[in-house]
Amino acid sequence: MRVFLTKFLLVLAFATGLSAHASAQSGIVRTLQLDGGFDPAAVGAIDPSDAELAANLWRGADRADMARLIAGLPARIQSATLADLARRTLAVAAKPPEGAKTAPGFAESRAEALLAIGQADLASRLLAGIPKSSRSEAADVLLLNASLLARDNAGACAVARGRAATSGALIFAKMLTVCEALSGDTARAELGAGLLAEQGPNDPAFFELLDMMTGAVSAPGRAVAALKTPSPLHLSMMRALSVPPPALPPLDAMPAEIARLQVAKEQMIAADPSASPTIRMEAAWRALRAGAADYEQSRQLFFALGGKVPGGSVARHYAAAASANDGPDKTIALARLLLAGKSDGGYSAAAELAHPMLRDLLALASGPDIALRIGRGLLTAGEPKAAMNWLRSLDGAGKVPGAMNAAARLAALVSLAEGQDVRPFDGPRAVLWIVAINGQDTASAPAKAALMAKLRRAVGLPVPLSLAGAAQAYASGNAPSTLELLPLQTASADMRVGETVLRALHLVEVDTAGDRAHRLAEAAQALSTAGLYEDARFLALEAAVEGDL
Repeated sequence: MRVFLTKFLLVLAFATGLSAHASAQSGIVRTLQLDGGFDPAAVGAIDPSDAELAANLWRGADRADMARLIAGLPARIQSATLADLARRTLAVAAKPPEGAKTAPGFAESRAEALLAIGQADLASRLLAGIPKSSRSEAADVLLLNASLLARDNAGACAVARGRAATSGALIFAKMLTVCEALSGDTARAELGAGLLAEQGPNDPAFFELLDMMTGAVSAPGRAVAALKTPSPLHLSMMRALSVPPPALPPLDAMPAEIARLQVAKEQMIAADPSASPTIRMEAAWRALRAGAADYEQSRQLFFALGGKVPGGSVARHYAAAASANDGPDKTIALARLLLAGKSDGGYSAAAELAHPMLRDLLALASGPDIALRIGRGLLTAGEPKAAMNWLRSLDGAGKVPGAMNAAARLAALVSLAEGQDVRPFDGPRAVLWIVAINGQDTASAPAKAALMAKLRRAVGLPVPLSLAGAAQAYASGNAPSTLELLPLQTASADMRVGETVLRALHLVEVDTAGDRAHRLAEAAQALSTAGLYEDARFLALEAAVEGDL
């Protein structure tokens, strides 16, 4: 294998010169100069100030434990707040945790996790910040894939040219051949293809696509048609050739090795105009639901094509809302969009998708239930002032059945979002909220009262005696146990911010047994204790929506 690669590189070097190609990595990569010199483990793609995190966020944490927690993170994070926290925590440039170095390194582990949650650009920028002399072959494979998934072909070519002379991995030689084809040098691409074919790699789809790139054939063959799980390189080649990508694999039967790159692939497919409209919209919604998509691009896509999708998909509801007349029709359509998002496990994504339309709605009488739904959506999208307008509209409809109950529930949610009571929540007001919850579903009222009590504590609000009393009947069998919560509570109490974020992610997104709303509430309390107050409020609101408060 090494003989082949040497021969391959000598031919290309003679023809073009390996040093003539520079990386096109975009963005600023921040690194830290630590006591004793540069530490590659401290590399990051975001400054602590931009990430709104402390530069010492790993203080007090054990490196091996953090590496284990990072490796155990899921690719799909349902909580929008925790997905954003994961992105910032993993990408930030900061002094690493204490402890012996791990393999892979701490920076590489963070980059791999970033790529898994769909942050290909941040992963590639982080890895590019590690000095070339300190990057392992595995790190360069990761950097090449991250560059491809970030649609940075120039960056991927630079990685391949810098590594192929010293590596036995065929991925670098394959990438070099594609780079020649992309540059329009058919002769050198064909030469590379011939040398690759001598090695007999079991990748017929690659050679069919390469033949298309060199002009040897004009259409994909059977191997491309049979491709079910394309690699990042396959997808990049298909995109360059306007070959439609295959259908997305089912989420419930996806092997772990495929799932680790799937969210980033879905982002790439959602932006691929050659993909079928149905596949593009499914890919966009999957990525949105995982907290990893381009909202503006998705809005344009769903508006243009969502009406062509059958059934009650979020894309179809978005198109209907965007096309509806201003007034009650648009309000009802947006309420249906939010409901569809919640039913499909992506309420926060649906709220952010609808954000511009929600913000521009006039708070007109549309029925208490609709007003409550719109108010929740506005709070989730970060618009508490606009949500207050809907609360006032409910106040004005006090004699309409259900209006007072909806107003009590919405006022309590606005208080969670603001971290302060917008209206008194003691005495009669707390009783009114309890009555509203009881009127909704008597059987679930104690669990909801207990959840509201937890959430008010999490955001620093007092818990009235009437609420505490109503919560006493809640059987906490479905809530996280004291033993389960102890590592998270200990980390947050000690202000170990990075560890708190990772353990909160595990509590909510990995250890998923039991009541999700109460897990979110415990995570919100931990974030607040660790000083992440704004994130705690958003997570508390997610818990309230999850618990149907």
